[in-house]
Amino acid sequence: RLERWNAKALMRFIAEFRPDAIICTHFLPAEILSRLLSRGELDCPVWVQVTDFDLHRMWVHDGMYGYFAANEEVAFRMREHGISNEQI
Repeated sequence: RLERWNAKALMRFIAEFRPDAIICTHFLPAEILSRLLSRGELDCPVWVQVTDFDLHRMWVHDGMYGYFAANEEVAFRMREHGISNEQI
């Protein structure tokens, strides 16, 4: 509930702006948007730009269209977490 309350302004902006795609540079918006995608409340592709030099599980969420990796090591870790080559 706290996350939803804190994200109200973001959700309102997304609803008004109606983006063609969203790129998350932090894991928390990706987590929130993953839930919206799974419930059919968001209909645009969501990408995740991993900004860490290692991949932590908190970056990986169901329903993401794809992921950006800054280097091959992060891409390797993504594949270890089950992300397909086509999504990286």
